[in-house]
Amino acid sequence: MNRAGTDLLPARLDRWAVEQADRKALIFLGDGETETDSLTFAALHSAAFGVADLLRPLDAVGRPVLVLPRSGLDFAVALLGCLYAGAIAVPCSSGPRNRGWERIAAIAAAAATRVRATTAQRRHRGKPKLTRIPSPFQ
Repeated sequence: MNRAGTDLLPARLDRWAVEQADRKALIFLGDGETETDSLTFAALHSAAFGVADLLRPLDAVGRPVLVLPRSGLDFAVALLGCLYAGAIAVPCSSGPRNRGWERIAAIAAAAATRVRATTAQRRHRGKPKLTRIPSPFQ
């Protein structure tokens, strides 16, 4: 527990993954009304730990990581993976129809991100992809 007497989000997810493993943690509404995908607490926990396991060897602890997934579920997994790895999540979106890459490049530069997290579309059940961003200071 933290000083305020409440659990932090990763600690709560740890607990819920055991106590409510099969209960839906996240529901994605593809058209805003119809459920098209979901994750249980156990699946969310497992996927977030998978991202964290990929981040740790990239020396991401305490460093900003650009989080780029477009799907709400993939975004949540990447964000929680950053928290579990001790990294600083820098959420970004290319916006509708993949516009705004210049803005994303500017955010990445300003935040000095060295790693970016992306995923394939969930319908293909893609695994997280983490890549190092070449440093302009090397």
